[in-house]
Amino acid sequence: MKRFGLLSHTALALVMIAAVDVGAASAQSADKVAKDDIIVTARKRNETSLSVPVVITAVSGAELERRAVNSIDGIARLVPQLVVGEGGGTVQGGNIALRGISGADANPFADQAVSFNIDGVQVSRASIRRMAEMDLQQIEILKGPQTLFFGKNSPGGIISMRSADPTDKFSAKISTGYEFNAREWRGDGYVSGPISDTLGFRIAAYGTDMKGWTKNEVPDASPLAPDHGRSPDSQEYALRGTLKYAPTDRFFARLKMNYGHVKGDSSAANVQFVDCPVGGTPQSGGIDDCKADDHVSVGNVGTAVGLLDGRFGDGETFLKQKQALGSLEMEYNLTDHLTLSSITGYYDVSLRNLANFTASYIPASVLSSLNRMNIEEISQEVRLTSSFDSMLNFMIGGFYQETTAKAGSTTFLGADTPFLINNYLLEQKGKASSIFGQALLDITPKLELAGGGRYSHEKKRLPSVSSQPAFSVPVYPPPEVTTVLDESSWNDFSPEVSLTYRPSETLTFFGSYKEGFLSGGFNSGSANFALPLDYDEQRVDGFEAGVKGLFLDGALRTNLALYTYDVTGLQVQVTTQGTIQELKNAGKVKSQGAEFDFTYRMPVDGLNLHGALGYSKGEYDEYFASCYRGQSKALGCAYVPVPGSPGQAVLAAPGTPGSLQDLSNTDLIRAPEWTGNIGFTYETPIMTGLVLGLSGDATHSGSYLTDATSKAAGRSPSYTLLDATVRLATEDERWEVAFIGKNLSNEYYWTRNSDSPFTGTPPGNEAGPSVLGDTVSSISRGRDLMVRVTAKY
Repeated sequence: MKRFGLLSHTALALVMIAAVDVGAASAQSADKVAKDDIIVTARKRNETSLSVPVVITAVSGAELERRAVNSIDGIARLVPQLVVGEGGGTVQGGNIALRGISGADANPFADQAVSFNIDGVQVSRASIRRMAEMDLQQIEILKGPQTLFFGKNSPGGIISMRSADPTDKFSAKISTGYEFNAREWRGDGYVSGPISDTLGFRIAAYGTDMKGWTKNEVPDASPLAPDHGRSPDSQEYALRGTLKYAPTDRFFARLKMNYGHVKGDSSAANVQFVDCPVGGTPQSGGIDDCKADDHVSVGNVGTAVGLLDGRFGDGETFLKQKQALGSLEMEYNLTDHLTLSSITGYYDVSLRNLANFTASYIPASVLSSLNRMNIEEISQEVRLTSSFDSMLNFMIGGFYQETTAKAGSTTFLGADTPFLINNYLLEQKGKASSIFGQALLDITPKLELAGGGRYSHEKKRLPSVSSQPAFSVPVYPPPEVTTVLDESSWNDFSPEVSLTYRPSETLTFFGSYKEGFLSGGFNSGSANFALPLDYDEQRVDGFEAGVKGLFLDGALRTNLALYTYDVTGLQVQVTTQGTIQELKNAGKVKSQGAEFDFTYRMPVDGLNLHGALGYSKGEYDEYFASCYRGQSKALGCAYVPVPGSPGQAVLAAPGTPGSLQDLSNTDLIRAPEWTGNIGFTYETPIMTGLVLGLSGDATHSGSYLTDATSKAAGRSPSYTLLDATVRLATEDERWEVAFIGKNLSNEYYWTRNSDSPFTGTPPGNEAGPSVLGDTVSSISRGRDLMVRVTAKY
């Protein structure tokens, strides 16, 4: 009943907004709408963002360049309710959540609930976070389940990125910048033009050399002191080549090849203590102020561990990652109204990471781990799309993907006399196939009914699992072990229905019902290999409705949307017993909220305002979660699992330690209640041939939990980030000098926390004293001040 109550309020709001200015909206011509609007591909058709019945935030390449956004993390500042960040040592690459919906945190094999579509290629891996994004045409963030059009594993939403294509005339750009706080040099550019009348090319490149935005406080006298005093110290470069072949107006082929390389500090280099409940200092000892800031105390792992395993070398921590992404898109107009499309995709990522996972330099507490991850994916999609001048149109297609993944870790405790904690290596092979279709029915010229669905089949298996117990002499590769379960498959049909009413070219009402699907899989983290490693699928279903409009003769654009979704089997992962990772499915989850955004072209020439506001209420309906370190029975760790009944628990008997807590009716992780942004841009000529540009933006997020145990000490604080840009450019945009400031308010926050290993007492204690564990997190970047010079031809 709550769901339908929310939708009734939605309908009322839409009608009220329509009544405000439908006459002014009707006065706007279709030509002007098309000129001012962004063309998006949310339904795999070219439509304006105003007319498409999808909740979408589209950001142009020019806006990304203005704000110097070159990563997925930077995009999150532009989109309320999108939370992206480093996972504090997660091997795959971090955390991505939209409207509180996300996948498991730290499983290298896991697919993300918010996936990526890059130049048509579907990538459901957080590792793409660490691949520089440069020379983009635009980014579209599609909110809510997108299973129908984007297929594999997108129940939370899609981040769709389209890189720039070759130009019909020769053009080039080079941009160089220096960021003062991180001591970072950054450069990017492209060269583009025609090779012949039918073939064009574009080559883009990006590079950065950074010393780090945090100061490492490990004393120089410590044998574990890093050889540099700042972190993360890293070097990165990326290349992209594009060829577009269009011999006729009926056919084109577009080939894009991307390569990215990152080398530098480990994924845990910026992990720091954010809460120390015992005396305000780390329980392991050492220097740390136990608050989120620009100081860390992460040491190397020492030379002794290299004597036990030569792969650890001299104990200097590092991260090395290589990624390759390729897409071949072909489109052929069979007739004037039938188009056949093909997308062939290839993705490969290789990572080696040696890290100290304790955020400390005290030898006895150092947890040194060498991680590896290799993932290779090949995919193929084919679509047939109609564009008849009739009431009925359609799209049908199919998708296939093969994946091979390997992940493993070797971990030692202690730096002086290290001993083995774990040593494992797993391989997973997967196949995913689906068929999909949609029909569009124009009931009237202004009313459209669309319906369709996707049937998916996924199969995953573990051809190889190797592991050896703690305290043994390490060998590599470790010996193979027999698993309880080594193969699973999932079938799903996800329908989608939408009703769209467009009373004019400048006003759109829509409502939809959607379902989404995220397949299950196997845990490739530091698990108990004597137990089943599998976890089940995650499903989502619900409604959303919205209105989009242009008012005041096109000067004001607004979007309003409301949504309510239920999630079953939310995939969550927690760390227990110091190093053991448990991956399980939560019970039921509800996510509902509202979103509003606007852009307004002010009467003052050159001045524009923009803003967005999001409200989200995400709760667990039913969820028995693992406990955090030091959580006693009195603090809620009072339940034990029911054997043979996954997800169920009962109160632990007197004298029996608890292992689970009841988080029913509590907040989801990474689901801030209120988020929003507001800003302006202003450009004006100041003398002949020169233009002055000013812009300012404020981004706010409420606080949110960041760990599946919902530990209160791990709650990220609310924050407001202030950005500003001053630019001086020639009128023809050939030259530009810009000063770009990000996070001028110098706020610090995080997206994932965990208990510092071996701190605090075991959870579920009833008789003896309990001590909460220290909390560690990977902290966001602080104040960012950059000078950039750009030249274009």
